[in-house]
Amino acid sequence: MPLWILDEKSLCVLDANEAASSLYGYSRKELIGKPARELRPKEDIERFEKFVAQEIIQGDAGAWTHKRKDGTTFVVNIRYHAIEYNGHRARFVIVAPVE
Repeated sequence: MPLWILDEKSLCVLDANEAASSLYGYSRKELIGKPARELRPKEDIERFEKFVAQEIIQGDAGAWTHKRKDGTTFVVNIRYHAIEYNGHRARFVIVAPVE
């Protein structure tokens, strides 16, 4: 299952597993530190920023379009939980690709 940790302040990926790296087409090293805005099509960035600005501790964020390194898009369902990660307020993100 693709998983990553999103810094709530910078909106950058703090960590990711190999399944996330494979899904998005980046090496794990490339994915860590990447602004999450770059994992979405331009038309979804404003919606994403408004959503993460909400102080919801956990939940189902529903369906979102994400973007791979090669520019192709795909639909995922997102679940998340607010956590603290290495001194950062963060969200643990579970990414379930829609088949």
